[in-house]
Amino acid sequence: PDPEHRVLLGSDEEYAAEFKRLLAQAVTRRMRCRGSIGTQLSGGMDSVPITILAKNQASKNDQNLSAYSWAFDDSLGADEIKYSAPLCQKLSIEQYVIKCDDLWFDYGHSATLDPTTPIYNPFMTYNHELFKQAKSHSVTVMLNGIHGDVLYNYTQGILYELVKAGRLRQALAEASSLLRSSGSIKVFLKQFILRPLPLVNRFLVWRARRNSIRDDILQPPIVNQLKASESQVDYLVKESRRALRPSQWQVVFGDFSGADAALGRFLESEYEIERRYPFRDRELCEFMLAIPSTQLALNGVKRPIVKRAFLSEFPENIAKRNSKTYFADVTLDGMVNDKQNAEWGDSQARQWSHYVKECYIDEKAMQNHLFHVVKWRCGYYDYWKSVCYYPMAKKIGLDNERSK
Repeated sequence: PDPEHRVLLGSDEEYAAEFKRLLAQAVTRRMRCRGSIGTQLSGGMDSVPITILAKNQASKNDQNLSAYSWAFDDSLGADEIKYSAPLCQKLSIEQYVIKCDDLWFDYGHSATLDPTTPIYNPFMTYNHELFKQAKSHSVTVMLNGIHGDVLYNYTQGILYELVKAGRLRQALAEASSLLRSSGSIKVFLKQFILRPLPLVNRFLVWRARRNSIRDDILQPPIVNQLKASESQVDYLVKESRRALRPSQWQVVFGDFSGADAALGRFLESEYEIERRYPFRDRELCEFMLAIPSTQLALNGVKRPIVKRAFLSEFPENIAKRNSKTYFADVTLDGMVNDKQNAEWGDSQARQWSHYVKECYIDEKAMQNHLFHVVKWRCGYYDYWKSVCYYPMAKKIGLDNERSK
């Protein structure tokens, strides 16, 4: 893709119409299948538009469409049924609700293990239950709104875009809004005045790469290995300098989304279901990277282009929504109460100690806000090595030194 490509249309309505056309095209392309179609429906601005467009297309093709949603009775902050249920009722879509309060990752035989990578997603059990229900309804393709976030973020340079376009009055109004949301002049100046400057951005990229390996948590041999591997220049950083939003360009065309989807394939394969991602459609991505930042966020309103495109189709509570649901508290509660993981973390083997310093697993380090995350991942690493990697290594004839 050409990082210098720009899309300049005549009005907000034209941007919204083109966005909707491209997203509808992306959804349609991903609905070709044998069997039924499902959508992973939360209630946010990613999965809701996909579900609306999928319903329109399913009606044309006489396809069966159903929606699958997580629900949390004990963690209301993570529960989005109040958004998804009215939409399904409005569109006459059968909705299947997965109760997630008592679901947590199982270290037993029911765990799906990737033979190449320890799983990093502690709430993967929610998806296991979702896929199990979907398979029972003959679903073979599941549409997913993941990666939509990256098409709307990274608008720190919006003030410079407005000034460059001669829209000074709008730039002042936006600056006032950003200053209020930032909470302090220091944060505002750092995020929206200094960081978008090309020279400052290059310095921050250089500093991040230089300091990316934290010596205080990893063992010295691992630090040296990682620093050596990071000496290669990331070509996307250099290429993105000509893009409208360099950070967004790097994320969209980087390896994260592809790696995330590849790990998901392993999870889905047990249920003969394939997730597909409309927001990874190339034409849609190129369009979103080339339009002005004012279409992605303006005056405190997030994703105005989406809200304009689906103004007549969103239920009222979704149309007014301007916040995102986070699962951090649910995840942390699960880690804290994960008795089985605690046993692995306190076991004698501690294979992870070759990589992570033990002081980070010490109960005295509770002031470290990542304590439970580190402990959970280390416990899972022990489990993965013992149950998955070593038996595989022995089977294919690797010696002990190499298997370590």
